Amino acid sequence: MRYSTIASVVPGFELVGLSVPRQGRRRRVIALGRVGGQVVIAKLDAETGPVEHEGQVLQALGDRTLPAVITPRFVGGGRAETPDGEIALVVQTAVTTRPHRPVTSFGVDRLADAIAERLSDVLGPPSVPAWVPSHGDLAPWNLRRTGRGVALVDWETAGHSPVGTDAAYFAACVTALTGRPMPPIEDVARAHLLGQLAERTDVEDVALTTALRTALTEAPAR
Repeated sequence: MRYSTIASVVPGFELVGLSVPRQGRRRRVIALGRVGGQVVIAKLDAETGPVEHEGQVLQALGDRTLPAVITPRFVGGGRAETPDGEIALVVQTAVTTRPHRPVTSFGVDRLADAIAERLSDVLGPPSVPAWVPSHGDLAPWNLRRTGRGVALVDWETAGHSPVGTDAAYFAACVTALTGRPMPPIEDVARAHLLGQLAERTDVEDVALTTALRTALTEAPAR
């Protein structure tokens, strides 16, 4: 893949470094760069849907703020042809470039409520009545501690889900990472998340998936 491709979609992009995340069979590349002196992150993926969706969500969020968290800002994005085929890319501000540890203590209930409010007119009406807008991957590793506070990244799976899903997923991830007891969760959120886990096919996530399934199954009902 030629990384001048990024500059063809986002003029002024200058490459600093590359990372190829281990995400099963996905052809995903993360590029660190600069645009006009601003440090940015570029995501490139042959699976165009998630990256394009994240760009749309970040662009729609714009300057809307969430309580106690920072969100990346949309810089640019689109599709491009490469020798390996068509890819989609999104360039966003880098909330931090420092190594980070998962954030396992955070007020996610309040955050989930704020996400639902901010995304309500971004995502449109839900396909299932009573479902609410959610981040969709509110995991400890997507919360980053920065010099300005905690940032929330990876908005690719933002969509609608049952009430309490973001908070239940965060709690299950914390339990899987630390062994901390699960708090009470909503039964509808439990059923939704267990259904999503049942559809996972990436063998690299077997250990995590098993731990998440156990945490959700054993969590008390709210």
